[in-house]
Amino acid sequence: MRCTQYIGLPEEAKVFIDGLKDRPDGEKIYGMFLETAHICRHYYDSQGNLKYKEVLQDKPWSSGPVIFIKLIDSDGNDVCTHPQEDIDDA
Repeated sequence: MRCTQYIGLPEEAKVFIDGLKDRPDGEKIYGMFLETAHICRHYYDSQGNLKYKEVLQDKPWSSGPVIFIKLIDSDGNDVCTHPQEDIDDA
């Protein structure tokens, strides 16, 4: 069966975003049938400063797109990513 598979953030990302406020301010990621599969979230501290963003890490095909999201900081540096072998095995 062909379908969109949403993997999302790595489990380890929770330690970085726990306690932060989040808003769906990021890019829309579309699935196999052009449905909105995910709206990336931005994470803010209590003063409203942007701390982290969700962004698309990779979208390999396996009977449909497999959507991997990573966490970056406000400067665009990777904070938490999926291991490449997980993406290769999708």
